[in-house]
Amino acid sequence: MDLKKIIIDNITPMQLFKNLKYRMAAAGAYLADPEFVSGGLQFKFFLGDNSETVVLEEIAQERTSVDLSFLNDREMEGFLLSMIPEAGVRKTAQPSDFITGKYNLESSDFILGLDEAGKSDYFGPLVITGVVIQQKNVGELFKLSLKDPSLFDRNTLSETVAKITDMFPTLSVIIKPDLYNEMFIRHKDMNLILLKAHARAILNAVDKYKISTVIVDRFGDEDISTDIIGNVTLRIINPFSDVKHPIISAAAAIAQFIYLRELEELGDEYRVKFPKGTGDEVVSSAKSFIKSYGLENLFKVSKVNFRLTGSLL
Repeated sequence: MDLKKIIIDNITPMQLFKNLKYRMAAAGAYLADPEFVSGGLQFKFFLGDNSETVVLEEIAQERTSVDLSFLNDREMEGFLLSMIPEAGVRKTAQPSDFITGKYNLESSDFILGLDEAGKSDYFGPLVITGVVIQQKNVGELFKLSLKDPSLFDRNTLSETVAKITDMFPTLSVIIKPDLYNEMFIRHKDMNLILLKAHARAILNAVDKYKISTVIVDRFGDEDISTDIIGNVTLRIINPFSDVKHPIISAAAAIAQFIYLRELEELGDEYRVKFPKGTGDEVVSSAKSFIKSYGLENLFKVSKVNFRLTGSLL
């Protein structure tokens, strides 16, 4: 889906909200109180029998993105656009607007980007990968045209990962199924397992590199904090935009590559081709595995907390 965002210069999200509230109220609309979210705020506005949601995101100091993608009614969209102050400089948002200079980082800052693979797959490990770059080199990642690794074929994914690892340091934490299942018995929460694995990757990176900033997508209600990583001075950024920072895309590609490699090695060990995901093919493969190796060994190849385990018993 095309991005439906515009950028307003010389104004913060809160300043823009206050301006819109005054103008829209004068035009007969009602704005609900804003809800503060990572990177900015969102609010609902009501006009007649209609209501819409708008997201205002700060992408640099006194520079705000207005996200129109939540609006379903063109007339409401036109009304909102007519209310935006003309004093700000408008332009259509481009992906590069959300990945360069957004976080007010110095060009020399070392950044760690994190992402994971395997969390939605019944078979195989959970993989968390970090990529380390300097802010001044972000553009080099952007040139690779990184995207969702699931959209790459295996050869393209392998070539992309080779380029990334040649250019930048990387590190990974691999939680194999048996360890994952032991952790789940203790914690009863995949997000907490993810949190601990991300924290381990962060600490491993901090030991080797002068990391000042960590960029990681939000994956649960809990944030990575000093309670998790100890007294390490870091800036933790959870991007709010649907345009992924390229360092996260790079980490995602490597994590996916490692996950697929681990899944194949696991299959070679048991002479079984383990499929990804949780669909019918996975259920069929799990039943075949139990028939050959027994239910007790399922613990070694799958994440048994997944709901589909119940259908195998």
